[in-house]
Amino acid sequence: AILVFLGYYIGQNEELIKTYLTQILIIIIVFVILASLIYIKIKKPFKKA
Repeated sequence: AILVFLGYYIGQNEELIKTYLTQILIIIIVFVILASLIYIKIKKPFKKA
C-alpha cells in the first residue's frame, strides 16, 4: 500500500521513493508500536502485585 501510494503521488521517480521509503516505514512501525501500547494500557491496565 505504501509503494502504491508513493507511486501514485510521486510518479515515475523511483530514486525519490527509495530515498524516503525507509524513513516512512520506520515512522509507521513506531506509530503502530505506540498505538498498540496505548491500546493495551487503556483496555488492560497493568495490575500491580
